[in-house]
Order: sequence, then C-alpha cells, then structure tokens
Amino acid sequence: LLAAQGVPWALRSAANRARPTHKITHRGNILTIKIEGIIETETTYEIGGPPTDSSVRGRQFQDSVTYLEDKTGIQTMKRAINDGYSVRVCRRLAPDRSRLTMTSTLTFDDKSMETVECTQIFHRIDSQ
Repeated sequence: LLAAQGVPWALRSAANRARPTHKITHRGNILTIKIEGIIETETTYEIGGPPTDSSVRGRQFQDSVTYLEDKTGIQTMKRAINDGYSVRVCRRLAPDRSRLTMTSTLTFDDKSMETVECTQIFHRIDSQ
C-alpha cells in the first residue's frame, strides 16, 4: 500500500518494522484517532459530518467518516488532494473488544492502475 502511494523505500522499510499505537476515542458522533509511532497524527471527525482536512507526512487529504453499512465499525474515506487516489479505511472492533481489524483499500483515479489492499490487526493494550 505504501509503495503504491509513492512512499520511499527507506520509510516503507521503517514503517513495516514499526508497531504503532492507535488511540481511538468515540463519544456520540465525535471520533478522534491518534496514531503514535513512526508517523504521528491526531484527527477529530464528526461521523457523517463535513469532510475534515488532514495531512500525513506532507500529503494532504480530505477525509469523511461514516459507520459501516452493517454497523460493525467505521470507515474513513481519504481523498488524496492532488495525488490521484483515494483510500478507504475500514476499522472493525472484535465483539470482545480485544482487537481492531483495519483494512485499507487504495483506489486510483486512473482506472488502468490496480487497486491495492492492506489489512492490519491491532490488539488492545489496556482495558479502558
């Protein structure tokens, strides 16, 4: 997924070894996602609300967040501004709340380019 986005090899290599922490706070329809690790970001969204601008390592995105149709999680649609692609990030919390499965699907505006998908599994490290 990172290679398809044009991320340099050295950064991809470091990212593949990293063990980031995702801190997710969900109160009402306000969602905050804080990522700590090789890439540090914090973004607050209104679920179903207006798009939110975000930045990851100098790349600009316009994000919108909705609940998944089956109500098992949330999805973030990230539109890369000026880069010709979008990323759909689906986060599903296991019924026992012990892990989060995050599936990212990158789709290019140029339909001749292949869609790329990545799945990551995060394990809960505290009981809050």
